Amino acid sequence: MGDIIYLRITGEQQGDISAGCHYIEFGTQVSVGNRYQQGHEDEIFVFSFQGGVSNTGFGINHQAIQFCKILDKSSPLLMNCINNNERCRFEFYFYRINKYGKWERYYYIEVRGATLTQNQIIIKENELDYQYITIHYEYIYCKHLTANTEFSYLLTPENYNRLFPPTLLPVEEKPEIPPEREIILTIGVFFSDGTGNNLTNTNLRMSFCQPETYGLDVQDLASFNKQCMSKQGKTGSGVQSYLNYYTNIHWLNKLYHRQLVLDDDVFNIQEKIYIEGIGTENNKADSLVGMGLGNNDTGVIAKTDRAISLLRETLAKIIVDLKDAKLVIKRLQFDVFGFSRGAAAARHFTNRVFERDPRTD
Repeated sequence: MGDIIYLRITGEQQGDISAGCHYIEFGTQVSVGNRYQQGHEDEIFVFSFQGGVSNTGFGINHQAIQFCKILDKSSPLLMNCINNNERCRFEFYFYRINKYGKWERYYYIEVRGATLTQNQIIIKENELDYQYITIHYEYIYCKHLTANTEFSYLLTPENYNRLFPPTLLPVEEKPEIPPEREIILTIGVFFSDGTGNNLTNTNLRMSFCQPETYGLDVQDLASFNKQCMSKQGKTGSGVQSYLNYYTNIHWLNKLYHRQLVLDDDVFNIQEKIYIEGIGTENNKADSLVGMGLGNNDTGVIAKTDRAISLLRETLAKIIVDLKDAKLVIKRLQFDVFGFSRGAAAARHFTNRVFERDPRTD
């Protein structure tokens, strides 16, 4: 024997015939005994190989391939092949010693559409148990792996589709994406009822000035609150919003239902924003011009600008939360409240929404 040859066989009916031919199971060599070869567990050890091509002058004659192997796990399966006329694919791998003293795979022969025409077993005294296999094929491919030369020939072109079935790529199943849920988003927009009212400023005064701790009666409250706020730097016309009490708009805002957590049977969410009154700003002195004329930095238009700014911030936060919950806003609607100049601001805000004022985008 010259170089080492290993063989893989795949049958159309039996599949991987050479699988496990050199496999160790539970520490025992069940297929080939102590001739087990590590790294070639699914290959067949071939002792000899013979094949050829001749030219008769009238055409090419591809002669049968004959090879010799020992009895192993594949032997009964090869009997099935010849008995059932099963077509197989044979792949022969040839190894030799390279200049570094190591095995290298240098030659490769593949045949397809191969049928077994002879299966002969020879058992002699003091010799290995040999099995001689003869095959005829419909396609052959040879390649010198190190020199990179090759040859192929299809004997039966009409059988190409059978010999080379298309390889179906595995269908990549996309993860199931839960359907997005459509909801209605309602935002309550509360403009303060009239001039000089500011919820934040009222809360500041009530936290700073607590007349009951001094035992004062009702007649002294107004004077006490003015003196108290003057110590906070708020005097004259700039203190009105601090001295006022809660308005009806405040109570509506407080009672307005906020629904930000959805149950299975709920398809609406609600949020609210509050805009301080005309002529006022949070924790600042009131504007006499704003309260008197309803314009400038604390006027009607300025308050609708502030409403749009707060609305933009509120929508941005809601949209982020909706993405996590797989929700889509089907419709956006507003509940708008206001009284006196607050009502004027509410109407102006509504007109800007309906007219799609670009400054509201």
